[in-house]
Amino acid sequence: MGQMKFDSSGGNFEGADFEGADLNIASFIFGNLQGANLRNTNLYRAELIQADLTGADLTGADLTDAEVDGANFAAVKGLDTVKGFNTVKGKCKSCGQ
Repeated sequence: MGQMKFDSSGGNFEGADFEGADLNIASFIFGNLQGANLRNTNLYRAELIQADLTGADLTGADLTDAEVDGANFAAVKGLDTVKGFNTVKGKCKSCGQ
């Protein structure tokens, strides 16, 4: 069996603790990740389209090839430590692109 995709489109994960989780190709389209702990999380090729990451902690996370079109990165912590941020697809809000 191949890789499984974690599909949580539209889910409410406000304040959730995903520290160190492998969320490779996960779908958080329109998801609420406000204040979530995403430290050292693998978000390789994750779908974060229109997701709200306001105040989330992305310190050391991997966003290589993630889709971030319309995602809100206001007050995100650790954005300068995110791996692969130069490869994300789409235009995010408040992310300095």
